[in-house]
Amino acid sequence: MSANNTTVFVDGMTCDGCVNRLQKVLERNPVIDRADVTLSPGKAVIQHSLSDVSAIDEIVKKAGFSVVNKE
Repeated sequence: MSANNTTVFVDGMTCDGCVNRLQKVLERNPVIDRADVTLSPGKAVIQHSLSDVSAIDEIVKKAGFSVVNKE
């Protein structure tokens, strides 16, 4: 599988605990190879094998946050 990179801007993260929770949820998903989550700005740079990046929105939502924009 080829790796794709997507940056998502995340709403709802307020502390390092939020960053850690989102990072763990993302990295537990088998289609995500790596995730680098930062609090300021609230974003996640995700290396993945997804063909449809809208699935990332659902993964972020399951962690308790929302995607406000993607690059």
